[in-house]
Amino acid sequence: MIKKLYVFAVCLAVGFFLITVGSSVSYACKCDGQPSVGDEFEKSAAVFTGKVIDIKEEKESGTDSRTKKVLFEVSGTWKGLTESQVLLGYYQTSCSIDFKKGKEYLVYAKENPDFKNKAVLTSEVCNRTVEVGKAGEDLAFLGQGDSPVKQVNLQEEMERSAASSSLLLWSPVLGVAALVGLFIWKGAKN
Repeated sequence: MIKKLYVFAVCLAVGFFLITVGSSVSYACKCDGQPSVGDEFEKSAAVFTGKVIDIKEEKESGTDSRTKKVLFEVSGTWKGLTESQVLLGYYQTSCSIDFKKGKEYLVYAKENPDFKNKAVLTSEVCNRTVEVGKAGEDLAFLGQGDSPVKQVNLQEEMERSAASSSLLLWSPVLGVAALVGLFIWKGAKN
């Protein structure tokens, strides 16, 4: 009985290790030069300035992929937005922008219809997205942005998505624990 318990404990530990530790592959990001402000504005679905107020990183269940959601408090908008907050979502790659909480950015965003099977806005290092303090040329071209007209609170949406991904991550571990418990219960019965 103790030997069987030991085998299951080892299997549980190995299973947990395999679920939580994955290999990571990195690829270099190559940009073909930065587009002009006008070209970037035209091809963007949304252009805005905003402060990063929250960042959530999630591991995709069953893969090595990681996603990131970044919540912005919008201060100015030139195209595509009227709301006071916006979420950007993307799969983390070497081409992902490393947004920092508390920093303000000028963001050129495009639609990403492939993000978790729904369309969301995203941005990448090969476009002109940059911290506001480094966006002088862009802001001179764009002029005065509009203030957002619709007040929204997307913080709950950020929390909901993080909670659902945590449940997906722990489901296999809970399943294995239930099987071990069932085995122990059956063994104690015999």
